[in-house]
Amino acid sequence: MLRYFGKAFAAALDVTPNNTEKLDGFSYEELLEAGSIATRVLNSIEQKSSGEKFRIGYSPTVDGKFIVQNPFEPDPAPFSKDVAMLIGSDLNEFTYFNRNLITPKSLNQVKEIIGEKFGAENVDKYISLYKKAYPESTEPHEMLGFDIFFRSGVLKQGAAKSKQGGAPVYMYFFSWKSPVNDGSLGACHGMELPFMFNNVGLARTMTGGTKEAYILEDQISSAWINFVKTGDPNAKSLPKWEPYNPKTGTTMVFDYNCKIVNDHDKELIEFLSAFPSTRLF
Repeated sequence: MLRYFGKAFAAALDVTPNNTEKLDGFSYEELLEAGSIATRVLNSIEQKSSGEKFRIGYSPTVDGKFIVQNPFEPDPAPFSKDVAMLIGSDLNEFTYFNRNLITPKSLNQVKEIIGEKFGAENVDKYISLYKKAYPESTEPHEMLGFDIFFRSGVLKQGAAKSKQGGAPVYMYFFSWKSPVNDGSLGACHGMELPFMFNNVGLARTMTGGTKEAYILEDQISSAWINFVKTGDPNAKSLPKWEPYNPKTGTTMVFDYNCKIVNDHDKELIEFLSAFPSTRLF
């Protein structure tokens, strides 16, 4: 569907192959509005055909000239073989878009929701694998708000980069939960960015600006600075961080107590990936 965005964008501007000179005369506001129209049209078509809610919009397009291939399909681009990679995702990616995922619920309510989505016969299996992956989780509603959509993609990209046999790939998993708004954001999409760029204080409405946040900020930003400088994110304040490969699954967990885990959620992801959608709720 993404490859049709350019055509939908042109249609919103009434531009065809016969009048492309019109593109030089549009204002910024007109181009922005055309992009919004194209996005709404394509999102509507995609949701009707798949039942999923996607965000379709501007993105790079493989044109065979400037972008000659998808960066990781079928294999990583050869020119990046000797460039190190740092990649990861957040525990609660989609709570930013649906905060109801992380609002308090009873265990019975959670079981009912899981049963409706995955079948009553799979509820106990779901809960068992979740607890194995996240043994420190204590609240029932947390079983609904975790992510495997981005996480699965991260694992695929990490495996592809590792298989390339060039510069290493380092994987992280951000699970520090913001206290803002009674914790409704959790470790949501983009929550790690203020920590990476050492501006937790400027993003207090997101991070809370707590003492713990500043400690984690120092740890994460130090890792990012080291990676930018050397291609190796290891920092004195963090556990020893080995490169990722599919056999070990080595991943740095960024939380109140940073630690190294190895494929902590492998069985859970494999179980849920057997269902039609990896977007949980």
